[in-house]
Amino acid sequence: MKLIQAKSFAQVEESPLRSFFRHIDLNGNDELDLHELQHFFHNIEPEDPIQFRANYAALDILTKKGVPQQVHLSLLADGTWSTVVVVWIIKGGKDEQQPPSFVRYGNASGRYSFQQVAKNRTYDVGIGGWKGTIYEAWMTSLDQCQTYYYKVGNSKAWSNEISFKTDCPAVTTHTFAVMGDMGTVIPAGYLVAKQIKEDHQVTPFSAVVHVGDISYAGTGSKDEIAEIWDIWGTQVEPISSIVPYMTNVGNHEAYYNFTVYRNRFRMPGPESDGLDNFWFSFNIGPIHWVSMSSQHDYAKDSPQYACGIRTRSTLAQLDSVSNSLPALCQISSSIGHYRPHARIRASILR
Repeated sequence: MKLIQAKSFAQVEESPLRSFFRHIDLNGNDELDLHELQHFFHNIEPEDPIQFRANYAALDILTKKGVPQQVHLSLLADGTWSTVVVVWIIKGGKDEQQPPSFVRYGNASGRYSFQQVAKNRTYDVGIGGWKGTIYEAWMTSLDQCQTYYYKVGNSKAWSNEISFKTDCPAVTTHTFAVMGDMGTVIPAGYLVAKQIKEDHQVTPFSAVVHVGDISYAGTGSKDEIAEIWDIWGTQVEPISSIVPYMTNVGNHEAYYNFTVYRNRFRMPGPESDGLDNFWFSFNIGPIHWVSMSSQHDYAKDSPQYACGIRTRSTLAQLDSVSNSLPALCQISSSIGHYRPHARIRASILR
């Protein structure tokens, strides 16, 4: 059963999706069949070939090397929005030197009153390795109830201007997109990303909470196809660059000791007495989110369990004062963010 022919790709240069195609075309005949898909992916359904054929062309995006891409935002723990973390990627090999990178931002379009230097990191795992640099910068001194405009990059290339809104204490209704098991073309996460973007235009989300199993880059054995992470980062960028995109770890992130997950995201583990991107807590509006990891020890003598006990203890103290639960994972959490009449709406995406 033929699924797709390589000549159908419009791009002349190799996009991440074309690289993905090349890795799983086992017999090198420029076609993918159901057997080849089943070799890399479990539980291939009869409709998957149709979905793949319909979706791959739209994902065949070629991004110029050196240009910032896959931009996404995240929050620290306290919920004040005084700091927003921005992470982005510049593709290219280790021998391609980049000048210092920055985030520039301000509360007027085209006028950037602030600039923060970015730290960088990289990794080299996956079939064929991964060539790129991950940048992280913190936008600080932000005020509530404001729209901020920002761009990321360096003297060689800058992203387009992007904007986001900080939270406002006067807002009494918050809407969240909550989902897991996303993927790109298998499963058809491209369609989920499209739905989130469309829903946000109707009722803006305060944040997206992705509860694990993110890109499905793993082949079902010991390796990941590195390009799938780039496909995923590109497909969610329209939403991840304008609202906080908070992630939780799942078993599909476990490849290479969670190397890709640990490097591509910045969750508030250090600020909430948790561990990196694995277990942590944070506030958005009236909700205190607690993120736990099923991939790590949570027995009674484990650090993760102890963090949960501290959270529960703090929440119990706060519950005697209010019906809201805006605590951190630390005993010293403030109750200053209590909003007694706030309402919560969650959009569960399946």
